[in-house]
Amino acid sequence: MKLATRLALLFGALAAIFLGALGFLHAAQQRSAAKLRSEIADDKARQLTRLVALSGNTLERFAADYTQWDEMCTFVASRNPAWATINLEQSVASWGFHGIWVFDAERREIYRHQRTPFTAADLAAIPSPPLLARLCGADRLHFFAMSPRGLVEVRTAPIHPSYENRSGEAPRGWFMVARLWDEAQFAQLSTLTDSQVFIST
Repeated sequence: MKLATRLALLFGALAAIFLGALGFLHAAQQRSAAKLRSEIADDKARQLTRLVALSGNTLERFAADYTQWDEMCTFVASRNPAWATINLEQSVASWGFHGIWVFDAERREIYRHQRTPFTAADLAAIPSPPLLARLCGADRLHFFAMSPRGLVEVRTAPIHPSYENRSGEAPRGWFMVARLWDEAQFAQLSTLTDSQVFIST
């Protein structure tokens, strides 16, 4: 075999090895980049979950405080509008919530109030009959629902006197409070997670 042929074969083999090594390194880099992207996405998802839970703490605390209160039990029986204006409407406004409902022991709605930007028509179908059947139970509920104004976070709880244990007598009624997740809420979450948070419809 001529020297030129040998050199050509040698260079060809070296080129093949080089290209193979280059391809292997490229694939390894791609796998590493994909793993890094996945880890970043998982980390942001965990951050978002924690922030959503933290954001919902005030709604949860509000529902818990107002449903283990003797005065709330008295309101369910008396339906005093003056008491509701002072203790419910003003509290909802000061806490930045957007809707509140109270039901008696027979599951009848005895009070509701909604704040801007909601109108009575926006929340007329809330709660739906299936939801009413679920919320009027022994457990507290936490869920999100779509409304004409956007995403709404909802907390529900049975109403008991303050001295009563939840495993005791039947609830005196039920309580539901809602907050709209507006653009400002999503913008804040986007900033805190260094990402874009939105609802896909």
